[in-house]
Amino acid sequence: MKGAKSYIVGKGAVCALGNSLSDIVANIELGKSGVKETNKSYANGQSFPLGAVDEEFYSKYNISNRSTYSRLEQMMISSTLDASKNTKVDLSSPSTLFIISTTKGNIDNLNHNENDYIYCLADKVASYFKNPNKPMCVSNACISGVLATVYAHRLINEGKYKTIVVVGGDLLTDFVVSGFDSFRSLSHNVCKPYDKNRDGISLGEGASTLILSDETDIPNCFYIAGGASSNDANHISGPSRTGEELAHAITTAMNEAGVNPSDVSFVNMHGTATVYNDEMESKALAVAGLADNTVVSTKAYFGHTLGCSGVLELAVSTALAEKGEIAKTLGFEETGTPVKLNVSQTTIKDKPCDVFVKTGSGFGGCNAAVVVSNRDCEADRTYETVSYSQSEAVEISSDVASGSDFKTYIKGMFASVSEPYMKFSKMDDYCKLGTTAVQLLLNKTGGLSQYDPYEVALIINTDSGCIESDLAHLDNITADEYISSPAIFVYTLPNVVAGEISIKNKIKGEGVTLVNDTDAPKTIVEEFCSGTNTKAAIYLYVDKCGERFSAKAILFVRS
Repeated sequence: MKGAKSYIVGKGAVCALGNSLSDIVANIELGKSGVKETNKSYANGQSFPLGAVDEEFYSKYNISNRSTYSRLEQMMISSTLDASKNTKVDLSSPSTLFIISTTKGNIDNLNHNENDYIYCLADKVASYFKNPNKPMCVSNACISGVLATVYAHRLINEGKYKTIVVVGGDLLTDFVVSGFDSFRSLSHNVCKPYDKNRDGISLGEGASTLILSDETDIPNCFYIAGGASSNDANHISGPSRTGEELAHAITTAMNEAGVNPSDVSFVNMHGTATVYNDEMESKALAVAGLADNTVVSTKAYFGHTLGCSGVLELAVSTALAEKGEIAKTLGFEETGTPVKLNVSQTTIKDKPCDVFVKTGSGFGGCNAAVVVSNRDCEADRTYETVSYSQSEAVEISSDVASGSDFKTYIKGMFASVSEPYMKFSKMDDYCKLGTTAVQLLLNKTGGLSQYDPYEVALIINTDSGCIESDLAHLDNITADEYISSPAIFVYTLPNVVAGEISIKNKIKGEGVTLVNDTDAPKTIVEEFCSGTNTKAAIYLYVDKCGERFSAKAILFVRS
């Protein structure tokens, strides 16, 4: 039904703090942290406090044919079993869709002969529950979980599905830990979000599931009331200097939900405890009018779980809000951000928590926010079908580049449609390909100057993702002479091509990166941009694997 609410009818999780959501919430109430020193070394023999999942989760959930599933797939299946145990939802129904959110998927299986390590897990998780629909896979760095929830909300709101199962998950691996260490962003202590002595991230792993439905019989059931995304168009590995773009996502989500800052009980921020991220978030909250509201980060309880984090933190925040509770920000003692925030210093109990905001920010300059509510607060909206028509399209591929090696071909192609651009030479080949395709498109259409930067959406679709950069990083960290380069690791994220394109073309609007093996541009654009102020959307299919490459860029304009 068009205009339906997205009720949160099920939620589950497996992480360092517990093997079920109820255990995790109980441990948060006790002020416990699952982030601990481990016996395993990472990043060339280093040791960090990490949020590792207890292997006891294997025995907690009865998974048939367990050996045929990877460790991450088993965690995702387990969290979904946890979420669905008290629901009436039929996960095998044609009206149910699975959306997987992950940053690196089965990255522990990566090798030179296997490149289907992200999307394959989406198929396997959905197939376990006998779901007949092709699952979606959102891989948008650290906002993947929040963004997948926003996407699910829009699909239900448009009446495309009755139920959507959002499953987030990522692993602790040397691939990931060494990559973050290359930026010198990991703390050797349990992280301290927003604190003046914060010195970096505590990484974690886990899986979490939210089941959203267009109907419920749960009294005062929380639902997704609004959601939005944005891009900083500033830097692929550093946050905005002003916080304006995250603030835009927050206020857009709040406007959709019909709430004001005074209505918001608390804000669960990304809160990674790096110097620059927490600074940016404090500025964003001030711009959004939320600096005085209660601010929470839960990263010190279970670590930063990457593509799982948005789903996990939404599940935890909702479970606590149902009890009238707000989590303590573990590790915080004294404000250390440019804008002083009202950071929770104790577990707050017996407080009406009928509206809260959850945010995320990540590499590639991406931001996302959702508003969760259990009261009838949505803004009055007219639910009309908005369509987008194709304006122009361009396509480049290895089929038409015969006789030239890729680097020579793409350098010449980019030079033919763009003024000299220093950043281009620093990109990996995947980003060069995508950036060139979009420049060809904009050269053909005359650019985007007629649109406000927030009115332009950028949607990326890929099959192989950034497989070449993944293998380059893997080879470096497994070589006899260990090397971990931030200049390579940042390009192991499929969404960073969106960051590069956004920086060059000042695009700040909605955006998502999908790792799918289907290519339906118009459908994807209309579904993802539904209910937004998007007036133009660039759809980019981009794939580069060895000598094979293909890119297709299409400009869609709101009809």
